[in-house]
Amino acid sequence: MTWNKLIWGILLLISPVFSKAECHFNTEQPLLLQLAVASTAPSATQKFALSYNRLLGEETAQAKVELRDAESAALFSHLSDWANAGVHADLIMAEPAILDQNLDGIADAVYVVDINGRVWFIALSASGFSSPVLIADFSAEGAKFTQPLQLVQAAYNVDYASIGNIQRVKVSLVLIASYADTGDSLILFNHQPEQDWLVTLHDLSDRTELGLDDVDIGLTDSVWRDLQQSPGWFIQLGSSVRSKPQVYAGVVYFVAVSNVSEPSSCEINTSDETKLFAIHLHHAGKVYAKRSWQLTAMGKVTLQLNTTGEQLSLSLVNDTEPSEIISEVLAITEDCFDCTEELTTSSFPRTLRLATYMTEFGAW
Repeated sequence: MTWNKLIWGILLLISPVFSKAECHFNTEQPLLLQLAVASTAPSATQKFALSYNRLLGEETAQAKVELRDAESAALFSHLSDWANAGVHADLIMAEPAILDQNLDGIADAVYVVDINGRVWFIALSASGFSSPVLIADFSAEGAKFTQPLQLVQAAYNVDYASIGNIQRVKVSLVLIASYADTGDSLILFNHQPEQDWLVTLHDLSDRTELGLDDVDIGLTDSVWRDLQQSPGWFIQLGSSVRSKPQVYAGVVYFVAVSNVSEPSSCEINTSDETKLFAIHLHHAGKVYAKRSWQLTAMGKVTLQLNTTGEQLSLSLVNDTEPSEIISEVLAITEDCFDCTEELTTSSFPRTLRLATYMTEFGAW
């Protein structure tokens, strides 16, 4: 065991992860990131580890995040006083998302969501955390936010009359809101660091009802325009998410279970009604013949892409062996708002253009 791993092990023993039984998909280790530690020499970087309430074991405290040197575990920067933001921040039980805006390997900001649904943008500098900025508030909904906050970056072109075609990058955040009585909701909203308005659920497009049996009623031009003017969308699932959502080539995949037999466990029983969801990232409509369909699953499951030559397939993985659930994975295209094509290994991942999760970059 290396010295820095020993130090981190001691810190995690002193500040244990919460032991309350719950189904969550957060990792139990700090998130690693690179920072430019000298403003005069941007090439001078240092690796840090980011921790938050769940990992720090401070259940009774308010929101807290901290950065420590990844090698020595020495404290570099911490944020526990949110008074300057003007709004109270509750416990952070969901894994934060790290923004690398220009894909240079250096973290530019951190997004966090507290347990009651307030989402914060925290810029990073050579000295650590800047003052947090509240960018969305879903606390009026009465839901709990304990699942990882996930970040998607997509590139799009804007044609300016005076200077021509300019490529811009859009940041989208994916959250799971858990309600005690009605199950989970999936929320996606867009954010630009320069925007100065506060997003609430009422600002988002409700994409829950697209047909009684998940047969899409069709995405008309007017609906597409409304979605483009909205900062995002949400879907009330009426079931509990049982796999960490994954975005592959502009499609959001996850497994959800109705009538959960064991709410505190991520384990799926054969008696549970289980569905796979495949949702268009930009308008939450269907990509395949249906937006969701039933499948048979058991145990704790994850989604995984597999390759056979040029072809990509999607499998459900549990404790035993993977089982193929989609033989030909589709990708969204730029040709129209609901155009798709078969996804192949030679074209994947197109991280920016197809709006995939940053963790996919360089995956193949």
